[in-house]
Amino acid sequence: ANLKRWDDLVYETEHPQGEVTIAMVGKYVDLSDSYKSLNEALRHAGMKNHVKVKISYIDSETITPESVQQLAKFDAVLVPGGFGVRGTEGKIQAVKYAREKKVPFFGICLGNQLLALACGAQTYKMKYGNRGMNQPCIDLRTAKCYITSQNHGYAVDATTLPEGWKSLFLNANDHTNEGIIHSSKPFFSVQFHPE
Repeated sequence: ANLKRWDDLVYETEHPQGEVTIAMVGKYVDLSDSYKSLNEALRHAGMKNHVKVKISYIDSETITPESVQQLAKFDAVLVPGGFGVRGTEGKIQAVKYAREKKVPFFGICLGNQLLALACGAQTYKMKYGNRGMNQPCIDLRTAKCYITSQNHGYAVDATTLPEGWKSLFLNANDHTNEGIIHSSKPFFSVQFHPE
């Protein structure tokens, strides 16, 4: 068997050309498997880009306006989803910090809604929500459709996105917004679960 691709991957993993540190600001950071698929997706993205990805888990309940400066040591901030209000204030602080300091930011699920609100857009409660597997989302940059998993009852009103912001993904079933991106700054987010 030809194992060259495997050997190349192993070499790249053991000899990265750089390193990035990501602050994952969430509320389930004490549960080791809570972000397992997201962790692996980030590590695989690092392999593809020849960098080692180091993830630091920050409990969103500990982030306050006074403590948010702890994010300064990271190359990027990621705010994943999470149900309920617990930890939301800390996630809001993380979004605000990333925007003000121009730290690359990626929001997922609730992180998408918080980024939209932070940039001045509005969200709305959906009649039924998008829940379950096999939800088709169209990448508006490439027109490719991806099958995603989702569990949300709110959506971003794309018509309220301010200048510099645009839709990134669109739900192929109901045409609701599934992600946003800034045209020149390193901020983007998705409503679905990309991992």
